[in-house]
Amino acid sequence: MLKVYIIEDELPAQINLTKALKKNFPDIYIAGVSDSVTGSVSWLKENQKNIDIIFMDVSLSDGKCFDIFDRINITPKVIITTAYDNYAIKAFKVNCIDYLLKPITDNELKNAVNRAC
Repeated sequence: MLKVYIIEDELPAQINLTKALKKNFPDIYIAGVSDSVTGSVSWLKENQKNIDIIFMDVSLSDGKCFDIFDRINITPKVIITTAYDNYAIKAFKVNCIDYLLKPITDNELKNAVNRAC
């Protein structure tokens, strides 16, 4: 079973990503969702050892996702999901394995998850 954590501050985007993941990967388990840097860091400190992939939006309710990398060493694979193309280089510098621009197609999602596994 693939275990994921979603970091996304927009509820419609959380719902869309969750639906797309469940549609394309029926055995997936969404371990948690956060909308902020602070909440994500707190959750990850306790739970990241049990997560395979983190899906991360760039703009969060209290900062940019890159602030998370400054506060905690992230060990699961990270896939950025964002509407902004100007953060791609920074994403790869913090070892993200993919950078998906919204709206995300099923094919893009499948390729990113397969790359992470």
